[in-house]
Amino acid sequence: MTEPNAQPIRSAAELRAEAAAREAERARQAQAEAEAAAAARKAEIEALQAATLDQDRSERIRDMIRHAVAAGALEVELMRFPIELTTDKGRAINNNEPDWPDTLTGLPADLARVWRDRLKDEGYHLKAMVTAFPDGMPGEAALILSWAATD
Repeated sequence: MTEPNAQPIRSAAELRAEAAAREAERARQAQAEAEAAAAARKAEIEALQAATLDQDRSERIRDMIRHAVAAGALEVELMRFPIELTTDKGRAINNNEPDWPDTLTGLPADLARVWRDRLKDEGYHLKAMVTAFPDGMPGEAALILSWAATD
């Protein structure tokens, strides 16, 4: 005797095929997301490579400094940027080598140039640090402007 409203039992092969199809769809979706992220990163790198320290950016940096001072801070993070905007994949920054500013390109290089030409002699310091290590490798860095006294 069969139960009323009983549905037929699906074969194990059918269940495996359904599971495989779902896994394949998840893999396609993950691949599409990875490709979109890579395209966005490439666009960000290209934009920062072409960018310069224009009037608008300069004013935003001045505002950041004013807010930091008002909060009692002695430094401000000017920007984070993909490590691809260095000529050595972040090695000099990660090792705190004295010539790390020479490895910068694009907008980070422009900021370092302004610091060197206009701010360094006024007692400002520019620091850089790797802030992200995807897959154990440098992936992102930050430029930090400091007006703290050094001994």
